Amino acid sequence: MRCLKVTKDLYIVEQEVPKVKEEDLVQEPVNHIWIYDRSMSMTYELPQLADDLTNKAKEIPVGDTITLGWFSGEGDFNFILKGFKVTDEKDYSILEKAISNNKRPVSCTCFSEILADTDTVIADLSVISSIFSIMFFTDGYPVVSNYESEIKSIF
Repeated sequence: MRCLKVTKDLYIVEQEVPKVKEEDLVQEPVNHIWIYDRSMSMTYELPQLADDLTNKAKEIPVGDTITLGWFSGEGDFNFILKGFKVTDEKDYSILEKAISNNKRPVSCTCFSEILADTDTVIADLSVISSIFSIMFFTDGYPVVSNYESEIKSIF
């Protein structure tokens, strides 16, 4: 390692990074978490979103997991699949069916409840892998009985 002082507080550090053989790399599976909005404002977007999710699901590599959740108004949310492991081609049709069965609008928009549950899902799935990819699909903002409380809960 070589260190070169540039200014009083800044240094340039040069360090050799050893090459790793590709066969020595072990790819840990990814836990994909997809959460989408089924509120009434999504009425015209849900059919296309369902198609997009179905197509994207086919790109999930064998060995990865997917958790699929939706949300709508207060008390209206669900994780329809949790940690579903893709093992072969037939699993993509299961994902397609789960998405298709849950593409109709339900109610208003409440983000905080599904987000709070997502913490538990991440804790539970971390035994499979520590790598997560989260996608959150929405078109709007909360429509709830207490907007200020909802914003605090989201963050």
